[in-house]
Amino acid sequence: MEEDNKNFKRIKIVKCIGAVLLILACGCFLWAYTRVNNEDYSFNREHYEICVKGYNDNMAEAENSTGYFSSEYKSIADKYMDMAEDNEKAIKEYRNQAILFCICGVICLTMGVVFFKMRDFKTEPGKA
Repeated sequence: MEEDNKNFKRIKIVKCIGAVLLILACGCFLWAYTRVNNEDYSFNREHYEICVKGYNDNMAEAENSTGYFSSEYKSIADKYMDMAEDNEKAIKEYRNQAILFCICGVICLTMGVVFFKMRDFKTEPGKA
């Protein structure tokens, strides 16, 4: 009888661990969502689009201009491209973090479900 109680307590602990893993999975999914839905990510995404548009506009002006103005437009376009590349790196960083949190969330969700549904009817009191 005492061995049955020990096994029942072990199963109860495993189920509690499963519940904690399920809560952690929800947290991971929430963190993943917030990585790509925050002000910094939105700013970088919008600024990237502005920089690409600025680059295209200045390159078009450089092709239509001659001499000194052409080189100035190309210089400005290069600065726009540098800013766009910096924004693209930041955007990729946010996305990679979101993907990492989603992967961790899936792992915690899977392990949580497995642990939470674990049953051993032969050792639970009253089920033998």
